[in-house]
Amino acid sequence: MWDLEFRVDAARHKVFIGGSNRKGREAPWNQDYFGKSHFCDPDGRRLPDLSDDPRVVVSELDLESLSRPDPSGWDIARDRRPDIYRAL
Repeated sequence: MWDLEFRVDAARHKVFIGGSNRKGREAPWNQDYFGKSHFCDPDGRRLPDLSDDPRVVVSELDLESLSRPDPSGWDIARDRRPDIYRAL
């Protein structure tokens, strides 16, 4: 579910999302953390990790894609707050 949550939220809100999660086990409850930190793009795709270090996640984010029209036809910014959208 971890992977899907961030992909869905990124697509729903048309933003990049970086999900971070530590790895290992922590006292006193011995809770397991599974790691798998990653970035998702506004289309809900998980972006590749470009880092050679397993402790660091690096991805290329195409920030220009945020200003392009949404091909789905959903214009959440316009529909939610038309007063703000017109100012942009």
